[in-house]
Amino acid sequence: MDGDMINLLKVWLSVCLCVCYCYATAKFVPKGFTRLICFLPIVCLFLYLPLFISSIHLAGNTSFFVSWLANFKLLLFAFGKGPLASDPSFSLARFVPLACLPIKIQQNKNPPPNPLAKHKKTTKSEGIQSVQKQNGQSKENTPADHQDKDKENPIPQDPKVGHKIPLNHVIKDLLFGILLRAYDYSDRIPPYAMWVLYSLHIYLFLELVLAVAAALARTLLATELEPQFNEPYLSTSLQEFWGRQWNLMVTGILRPTVYEPTLGFSRRVVGRRWWAPLPAVLATFLVSGLMHEIVFYHMGRMPPTWGLTCFFLLHGVCLTVEIGLKRAMSTGRWWLPRLVSGGLSVGFVMVTSFWLFLPQFFRFRAEIKAFEEYAAVGEFFRNLISPFVSRVWSSVFACFFYSHSIGKLVPKGTTRLLCVLPVVFLFLYLPLNFSSMHLEGGTAFFISWLGTFKLLLFAFGKGPLASHPPISIGRFLAIGCLPIEFQENPHPKSPNPKFETYPSPSKSHPNGQMTQNPPPKSQNPKIETYPSPSKSNPNRQNRENPPQKSQNSKIETNPSPQKAQKLPLNQVIKGILFVILIGVLKYSEHFHQKLVLVLHCLYIYLTLENLLAIVTILTRSLSGLDLKPHFNDPYFSTSLQNFWGRRWNLVAHSILRSAVYEPTRDYSAGVIGREWAPLPAVFGSFLVSGLMHEHIYYCMGRVRPTWEVTWFFVLHGVCLPVEIVLKKALKGRCRLPRVISLPLTLGFMVVTSYWLFFPQFIRCKADVRMLQEYGEFAAFLKNVIPSFR
Repeated sequence: MDGDMINLLKVWLSVCLCVCYCYATAKFVPKGFTRLICFLPIVCLFLYLPLFISSIHLAGNTSFFVSWLANFKLLLFAFGKGPLASDPSFSLARFVPLACLPIKIQQNKNPPPNPLAKHKKTTKSEGIQSVQKQNGQSKENTPADHQDKDKENPIPQDPKVGHKIPLNHVIKDLLFGILLRAYDYSDRIPPYAMWVLYSLHIYLFLELVLAVAAALARTLLATELEPQFNEPYLSTSLQEFWGRQWNLMVTGILRPTVYEPTLGFSRRVVGRRWWAPLPAVLATFLVSGLMHEIVFYHMGRMPPTWGLTCFFLLHGVCLTVEIGLKRAMSTGRWWLPRLVSGGLSVGFVMVTSFWLFLPQFFRFRAEIKAFEEYAAVGEFFRNLISPFVSRVWSSVFACFFYSHSIGKLVPKGTTRLLCVLPVVFLFLYLPLNFSSMHLEGGTAFFISWLGTFKLLLFAFGKGPLASHPPISIGRFLAIGCLPIEFQENPHPKSPNPKFETYPSPSKSHPNGQMTQNPPPKSQNPKIETYPSPSKSNPNRQNRENPPQKSQNSKIETNPSPQKAQKLPLNQVIKGILFVILIGVLKYSEHFHQKLVLVLHCLYIYLTLENLLAIVTILTRSLSGLDLKPHFNDPYFSTSLQNFWGRRWNLVAHSILRSAVYEPTRDYSAGVIGREWAPLPAVFGSFLVSGLMHEHIYYCMGRVRPTWEVTWFFVLHGVCLPVEIVLKKALKGRCRLPRVISLPLTLGFMVVTSYWLFFPQFIRCKADVRMLQEYGEFAAFLKNVIPSFR
């Protein structure tokens, strides 16, 4: 690990440890001043930590996330308030992301209306209701003291907002990329137009950063989050801009930390008068200005000129004036049309930003440093992702567009197969355009293997791409290009708890995926069944996987909530192990050859786990849908059947089942009978898997195959049917204890991998090229993330 990355990791590791300390302290120290005193050293440390980072993007984001939001959350938590105290049963795995990231869990998506509360509000001020009807707004123009309870959660709860977010963010990301290109022509753009672009840049950058943080948190916590922005460019007043549309996470933190305590004090002094909230509004803007000064100091290391504080104080004064005017004109007689008020509001924000906010950016040359960092990132991607990458994946997308159109025009069957065959051959060739081992192997796996097999199934109206009516082009592209399967509906429990049968395709399934439709006599334990956990037999196969109740013998389609909660932490641990393993492999020449092969086994598994986890995170964040798992802890396998059928690379297994196993089984049933038909089907699946692995190795190394990899899968394809026959013959008798069957299974996997799988891996110098590519990536990080000086 290079020094540049270590500095960033030190900061965030310190943050996580401090948050863990606060979590533990809250278990023993009651809320109040005693807990506050325990938290104060952490608050001071959080103000200092961003100074270890000199990149303006990383320093600014760390200051915003940690020095501001995390500190305020901890201050509230000290008194039993805020998002960290909303649920005493929060686990540490949930507490840490909530404290470190700018997120808030959506407690109640659609709270039921309270007609009594609405009646109370209208009777307090009868004129407000008429204004709301004229302007089509519900809370926009009510005085602040009429909204104290309603403002506890000012973020919109409309569920439609959640559906708009993915496309909305894609458009904004495209605008951000276009904006960066526009800076190349800054010498031809007028100064004031450049300032408008800078303002737009800040907004789009915040949207992008917070969207990434929310996507990460949504994946880790498996829960819905409240939105962070609500289209502030549509604001029609300062009250609407700052209260319900701009950076709602900050609004949600400043309200309980500053606004509500100041409001309570103000009411004790002046009573519950209409202008009692005005000092609270001013105090909130003052604190916001001071925190912005701290963030800017962390970014530029320059003493403040207090221009930012003046900017927020000005808006605080103007907002209180606006509230007073709304109160005075509560009849709505002088309200401006929305088009005019929106332009005035956004214009006022921009003009005051030009006057007081943006000059602070220019003082420490933030725009120049930002462009330098963007250039470093762009240079890395230009070196890492050659023009061939864009050509290859553009070709892949175009081919899937073509296949989607063919599916609408050409009926399923041989005719559609002939139409997609050119695409299949092209997919086998495309990975050869790369020179990076990781890009070659990843593209060969995603496209040449899975993408090709999905298209072959699609030609006959089967597989994940086939449905009636046809799925949208967006989902078609995602399922076709990525190793994913959407989890549409949990499968019902097996009617026979002792056996799990193979599912078969069902025409009624919306995506043509496998649903529970067992063939005749499938409940006969001699036909197409895998033994599943049973309490009646303590030594039964697969005791380690009790949550699996599905009839699907190969994929755990509906993991338990406990398993879903374990996955994020499990993945973090595997990511850390992967980084440590890369460092260890640099010294592989000092290790025994067999130990190096063990490390290579671990490397291949962790690479696949982390790669597929990244794909899952991105897909789940963009689609908002659950995905079927890719792995199921294969190191807990107690038999070959358990390893290959329920634990290892389950998405590839599902495709092989539909494309190879089921057609071979159905054909064999007419030749040798249904009782023994699964055995040649299993062997055929392993044979095809071996051939596809040969193709992936050829794409990675350009070395002619020696067919050892195929023999590896053929050997396992023979041993697995033998294991199935022995299980049928023994009928549950003479089962080995798990403590014996588990090392025997893993030992057989490792030994046969030494013998047949890894020689080809070493022959194409994959281990050497792997370390070279990671070294190039580390060099990129060294340029992008400057070391602490």
